[in-house]
Amino acid sequence: MFIPLTVLSSMLYVFLIHSRNIFGKYIVKPATTILIIGVAHESSPVRNDIKLAGLLLSLLGDIFLMFEGDLNFVLGLLSFLSAHILYIKSFNKTRKSQQNLGALAVLSAIGVSYFSYLYNYIYKDGGYVLVVGVFVYVSAIVGMTYTALLNGNTPLTIGVVMFMISDSVLAFDKFVTQSPGIAYEVTVMITYHIAQFCIANYH
Repeated sequence: MFIPLTVLSSMLYVFLIHSRNIFGKYIVKPATTILIIGVAHESSPVRNDIKLAGLLLSLLGDIFLMFEGDLNFVLGLLSFLSAHILYIKSFNKTRKSQQNLGALAVLSAIGVSYFSYLYNYIYKDGGYVLVVGVFVYVSAIVGMTYTALLNGNTPLTIGVVMFMISDSVLAFDKFVTQSPGIAYEVTVMITYHIAQFCIANYH
């Protein structure tokens, strides 16, 4: 039941972005994440409280990021950071292999390279405090992606890669372009919904 509703809600949100319906977005954005939480509950034969807590923190992050302002951005960052840490813990429980140093090296190189590219923009926007915060966040999402890869599950791998793309585009839009472009927002939300859906549907 929750899967088709999630797809419809995500499509509706994209339509609301294009129509610039702010009020509708405030309703549909958290509603879509709530439906994804329903997918997690419906798809798992055994309830995964850690993953559910991560999804709930993501919902909180969604709400913070709906509103403008540096404080809301920081609170959203902290919410998603906490969610990623919980996802790491959840993926660790089901991983099939102990380590893959090649994958870790590649992911770390991608994370460091992108962070280095954004460094001056981040510093200009919020100084060293924000620089440290974003670095910790990048480290967490790299760790989450790596841990997910150790599960050897294709849908989950697609999900975490989509999460990296979503966050990368969001960071580029916030720190580099600094404009709420429709193309950026659509890209961020489509990849984000795919990511959370794949994570929610994994067990």
